[in-house]
Amino acid sequence: MIRVSWLLLGKSLRDLEEQAIACEEAGLDGVWWMDHQGPGDPEGSIPELTVTLALLTRATVRLFIGTLVTDVHRRHPMITAHAFATLSHLAPGRVVLGLGAGGGTSHFPFGIALDAPASRLREGIEVIRLLWQATPATPAEYQGKFFQLHRAALPILPREPIPIYVAAYGPRMLRIAGEMGDGWIPEAHTPNTYREARAHVEVARLRQPSGKPFDWCVALIFYPFGMEKEERQGILPAAKIMLAFYPDILRRLLPSGVPEGIHSHHAAADTKLWKQLADLIPDEIALQTVLLGPPDTCLARIREYLQAGCRHVILEPYWGMSSAQIPEAINAAGAIRASLQNVDRI
Repeated sequence: MIRVSWLLLGKSLRDLEEQAIACEEAGLDGVWWMDHQGPGDPEGSIPELTVTLALLTRATVRLFIGTLVTDVHRRHPMITAHAFATLSHLAPGRVVLGLGAGGGTSHFPFGIALDAPASRLREGIEVIRLLWQATPATPAEYQGKFFQLHRAALPILPREPIPIYVAAYGPRMLRIAGEMGDGWIPEAHTPNTYREARAHVEVARLRQPSGKPFDWCVALIFYPFGMEKEERQGILPAAKIMLAFYPDILRRLLPSGVPEGIHSHHAAADTKLWKQLADLIPDEIALQTVLLGPPDTCLARIREYLQAGCRHVILEPYWGMSSAQIPEAINAAGAIRASLQNVDRI
C-alpha cells in the first residue's frame, strides 16, 4: 500500500496539535516534525523535537509520529534511545526515528562540528539499537571510535519495536540506509535521481538480507493550488534553495556544475556557496523536485515517483503557504492518499 504523510508546518504547539488532528481526520498515514535549532522564522517559533512529539502522540490515535530528522551530533545516542523508548509507551507501534548525518544548519551556530558524519551515524545507530535491547541483567557493551558503552542499559525499554529511517544522499550514507535502516527518507529528488539513488540503497540491502519490510520514502515540497505568476516566483527560489542543499543530488543533474567532495554541511557553512549552487539550477529542473498545481496535477507527479520505486510520499507544505491554505492542502493530501489506496504496483 502507498503511504502519504505530512511534515507539520506551524508556529506554536497548538498549531501543530491542530494540524496533526486534521491530518488524522483526512486519512493520512503519519506526521513528521523537524529537529531544528538553527535560524528560523523571526516572527514564529520552532518547538523542541521530543516535547512536540510527546504532544502529538497524545493528540492522535492512529497516525505514526516521526522526526524528519535528528542526528547523533547534537543528541547523544543514549539521549535519543531513551527519548524514543519513552515515546513508544505513549504511542505503541506509532513512533518512527528519522536519523541523518547532520546538515550543519543547527550545528555550526552552536559550535558543533560535523566530523566524520557518516561513520558517527553508523555507530550511533548501532548504539541506539543495542540500548533498546539491553537490560540490567544483560547490559550493553560497545567500543567504537565515537561512542562507548560499558555495562549500559536504559531505565526504560521500548514498548514496541521502533523503526529507524535514514536520510541519505551520498554513496556512504546510501549504504548505511540500505544496510542499517528500516526506511529511507530523502528530500528534493527528481523521479530520475530518486530511481538512481534507490538502486544504490537496494544494492546495500541485498548484501545483508534481513527479510524485514523497508519503507521507500521521498519528501517533496507540496503546494496543491493554482500556479499564479506571483506564486511561481516564490516557490521556484524555495525549490532551488532546497535542492542546492543536497549537492549529491545536484551532481547527478548538473555533472559539470558541482565539484566532488561538496556536501550539505559545506553549503550550510558557506551561504555564498549555497546561493551559488542554487543559481546554477534551471527552472525546469527545480520544478521536477516539487509537487505544484491542482491535486490532480500533484497526483500525476506522485505517480512518476511511484514508477521510480517510491512507496511513501512525505508532503512538505510550501513554507509560504498561508495558515488559511493549510486545511485545504491537508484535505487535498487526504484525497491524493485515497486515490492511491489500491495502488500496489505502477
